[in-house]
Amino acid sequence: MVSKLIAVSLFTLSAPLLAASNWVEASNVQSHTAFVDRASVATAGPIRSVRVLRNYDQVVSLGVDTLTRQDLYPHQSVKLRFVVNCSSGQITLYSWEMYRGNFGEGDLVWSDSHSGAPDFSAPQNGEEIAALATACGSRGAAVLARSSQ
Repeated sequence: MVSKLIAVSLFTLSAPLLAASNWVEASNVQSHTAFVDRASVATAGPIRSVRVLRNYDQVVSLGVDTLTRQDLYPHQSVKLRFVVNCSSGQITLYSWEMYRGNFGEGDLVWSDSHSGAPDFSAPQNGEEIAALATACGSRGAAVLARSSQ
């Protein structure tokens, strides 16, 4: 029952996608740059969600089909929706959309979302830390500060 309630709540979080985006650089690593959308934060009780856009320097894929030798889902950007528990300072990936071009442009290559109850964990990289901090504001910064001690 709880997982159904969370799933229904998360579905309603997609409404902010219609609002104007406010992308801010979140992390820059060797292969890609990630941006967090400050205008996308949505709240459902103690849970919040936020969008992240990841741009790759070149086309990436999820491997190669062993029969056809074709790249699987070649893309150059992906829009992610993370779900955050501000109380625990944990995050999980909820949905993704992969695009042929940068900044979510070009053909949609693949989109999907997580089903079932969220599987929260501590943020693992700069992109996830920025998503948590954006979604939770000062509360998220305080949780992150406590966890790094």
